[in-house]
Amino acid sequence: MKLKLVKLSKKYERQFNEMMTEWSNNKGQYANPGNLWKVDWHLFNTFIIELERNKSDEIKSANSFYFALDEETDEFVGAVDIRHDLVKGNCHQGGHIADGIRPSKRRMGYGTQMLKLTLDKCKEMGMNKVLITADKKNIPSIKLIEKCGGVKEDVPAYSREEEQRFWVTLNEETIETERLVINREMPSDYIDAFRWAGDKRVTKYLLSSGVTKPEEMLNWLELNDPNNKKRLVMIARDKNDNRAIGSIGAFFIPKKDEWEFGYSVAYDEWNKGYATEMAKAMIEHLNKNYDAYRFKGECAKENLGSNAVLKKLGMKKVGEAEYTKNDGSSTYYSNVYSMEYEKY
Repeated sequence: MKLKLVKLSKKYERQFNEMMTEWSNNKGQYANPGNLWKVDWHLFNTFIIELERNKSDEIKSANSFYFALDEETDEFVGAVDIRHDLVKGNCHQGGHIADGIRPSKRRMGYGTQMLKLTLDKCKEMGMNKVLITADKKNIPSIKLIEKCGGVKEDVPAYSREEEQRFWVTLNEETIETERLVINREMPSDYIDAFRWAGDKRVTKYLLSSGVTKPEEMLNWLELNDPNNKKRLVMIARDKNDNRAIGSIGAFFIPKKDEWEFGYSVAYDEWNKGYATEMAKAMIEHLNKNYDAYRFKGECAKENLGSNAVLKKLGMKKVGEAEYTKNDGSSTYYSNVYSMEYEKY
């Protein structure tokens, strides 16, 4: 076995037709990825065009499609669809990878090798974590995922669901400060994050009015793709006891070439300097790793604590504005702050 992932082209028309014919003749055999069947595969040239015609929106992710070629036998043994983003259509079930091995090549080790090559592609694409899902009755798939580094997600709220979720960590994006370790916030953090997202004292000045129970966090956390380079949402934990302190987010605004950031700190952790520590670390991380140099912060005028934090960071007031909470419950007059770093 000498496997490699290739893009479909005229060069591989014979191999493609042979594999698809076998799949089509094996009715009842689950043929994944689903994009193999979105257009009539007999129309080869049209099929190639449609396979590569993709873009992300709220429901569907842009993707990269590959075929697994065994160079020793010169045949396709399977296919894999790498979804670039987590969006509504795949953030809960489906994940980043959909793959399949043709019926005659199963239980021969091709699945493991193909998934390993796929994860290599994901790493080349700059992904930090890869979500892979599998039906809990599909024991061979689950064993394969775990063999390739997949760790079952620890979310008690999902324990009764048929589809199980696994994460493969390719790179742990970590920020460290004197007291904190800051990582991408994941669905498994939902109970800890409820400490601040469910506390009206914390959410008073935020756009969101928060949630009433931990499970309500999951829909939002699932869309926090840990690979998104323009939207970072991270959770800060104490280095010593691992307790959750708060969340910090940064969002790139292309038209202004600037990053806007915000944060939440658990109420019983207020007045300990954590907000300043988290924000300073995030700004430095963005400057060093994302070529960010212009930063914006905005807070309600009456939110004296956040005004003080932004000033401690060295930000200067550049204007005034107003904003209304997402549920329309309150409107606040606000101060707008900005600062620039030297390009790293």
